[in-house]
Amino acid sequence: MRTLGGFLMADTTRSFIDALGVKMRGGTLRFQAQYLRLVHIPAPTQVNDEVKAALARSFDDGDRNVATHFAEIAYKEAMR
Repeated sequence: MRTLGGFLMADTTRSFIDALGVKMRGGTLRFQAQYLRLVHIPAPTQVNDEVKAALARSFDDGDRNVATHFAEIAYKEAMR
């Protein structure tokens, strides 16, 4: 779950959500299951353990930059 949290806080994933979601008044995003289902996150088997651990740590630390860095690595690994 912490690894998923790292993915969700990454800027890469945020850009997917921005593209798919609905912006409400004031610029806040409306998160609904129908939009979140469309966000592509690599399967756990497609991401190596080191990257998963780094994403979990970035979630624990609340470090968006580190989460973005490792999410991009995970997306590249998943595309191989």
